[in-house]
Amino acid sequence: MLMKYLTIDRLVGLLTWGFVTVSALALLNQQQWQLQQSVIGGTALIGFLLIFIALTLLEHPTAAQLRKARWGIALQALLIITAYWVLPFSYLAIIAVIWCAQLPAFMRFRPALLLATLIALPQWLVFAYHWQQSYMLLTAALFWTFNLFALMAMHSQQQANAARAQAEQAHQQLLATQALLKQASRQQERVHIARQLHDLLGHHLTALSINLQIAERQADAQQKPRLQQCYALAKLLLADVREAVSEIRDEQKASLRESLEALAEFSPTLKVHMQGDVALKNFELSQDLIRICQEALTNSLRHSNASEFWLTLAREGQQVTIQLWDNGRCDWPINAGNGIAGVRERLAQHQGQLSLDQYQQALRLTIEVQD
Repeated sequence: MLMKYLTIDRLVGLLTWGFVTVSALALLNQQQWQLQQSVIGGTALIGFLLIFIALTLLEHPTAAQLRKARWGIALQALLIITAYWVLPFSYLAIIAVIWCAQLPAFMRFRPALLLATLIALPQWLVFAYHWQQSYMLLTAALFWTFNLFALMAMHSQQQANAARAQAEQAHQQLLATQALLKQASRQQERVHIARQLHDLLGHHLTALSINLQIAERQADAQQKPRLQQCYALAKLLLADVREAVSEIRDEQKASLRESLEALAEFSPTLKVHMQGDVALKNFELSQDLIRICQEALTNSLRHSNASEFWLTLAREGQQVTIQLWDNGRCDWPINAGNGIAGVRERLAQHQGQLSLDQYQQALRLTIEVQD
């Protein structure tokens, strides 16, 4: 579980923090500064680290967690300025570079760019006027460029991750649609076979039955029993053909579970549990339900930090019911966003409806639609 969070960029951040903190405190002790400065500076830097670790654990923060994270970022900035004030080492601005690298995960690019610029001002002011160090305007400007570099690097990485997620989502949808099209192709083949059986074999057997019936009436007493037996067999065979055609036509439905299983295979971090199955006649309804389930899977991965996902399929008469939930957590009541609105719009095209409730601290979606 721990290795999931120890990514290369986080390890580099921890290593950088360690070098800066240990070296600053060691140099301070060698210069025989007051113990109070070491304690305050060390506490500020350790506090920064603890908030950094807490923020890195928020992979897909909810709206409430995002607000708390921004307060944590503001507190980190105050701790950085505190460290500047008590520790006379201008290279402490490296901590501000780490701080800037966090920003794209919790806010838009423009506010992050503004903060990356503003955080360079305290370095210049404190070290130039409080510590009376030379060339601090140039030093602060240089560290400001480092801030921008870290910010741009993380922003680019975030965009690349988003593009990869979109590509994976499109691939999932393609596989699910492909499975649905395979079913549709099999159905068309069944329809073709049913028509051939009905049009050719059925008609020929009907003609054979009529001819046998006529032959039976015209035959003598010795041949009648055998002709009656042949006529009965022809009628039985015709009934079997008609029953087979009816069964083939009744199977002209798409299995929703088969398509959803193709979708679930490409959610490696989420264990998907499926119960039941529903065969749908309406191909467009099948596609829309697949996209709705895909949206629910994606939101579960992004927002609830879930590890397991449940999906139940049921039919009662013409009504199809689908329930989706996970083992994550959600803020309740929720603010329905564009995703929920999109689901309702899709269902409205089929006179369906969506209801939301909280189940075991997670959001549960219940879909009801007529096939």
